[in-house]
Amino acid sequence: MSWSTGLLGIFDDFEIYMYAFSGYGSYLLPAHVSVDIHEGQAAFGLPSGAIANMFKSCGVTERDAACLLNGCVYDIVPCVYILWRGKLRERFAIDGNLVGDAVACICCTQCTVMQDARELKKRGGGRVTAPATLKWSVKWS
Repeated sequence: MSWSTGLLGIFDDFEIYMYAFSGYGSYLLPAHVSVDIHEGQAAFGLPSGAIANMFKSCGVTERDAACLLNGCVYDIVPCVYILWRGKLRERFAIDGNLVGDAVACICCTQCTVMQDARELKKRGGGRVTAPATLKWSVKWS
């Protein structure tokens, strides 16, 4: 099976495009996508539940904590996204290999992350949506 959208199809989903290129999207989108790839959990078995419990009074959910942990891992070791993309390919039986993932991530990380977000959205495996401040609505008078 192949990808449902192309690597450079950045305008295929305008909401994901706006999220990726917002001021904080370059940090948050890979973290959100990785949480969806790992089905709501932090990567590498990191203790998102323990962190969520520590900050439960602030309204932090386990998904929020997983996003925070994955974002920290991604900031420290950006090439980890290559492994996360491989997990997404395995999950949806998408053709490809580690070398192709590495080339895509190295040449255009944002395009790669947006393609993964679109794939998750189209296949029903993710909840990646832009934060409320980025949602657009058009009203015609």
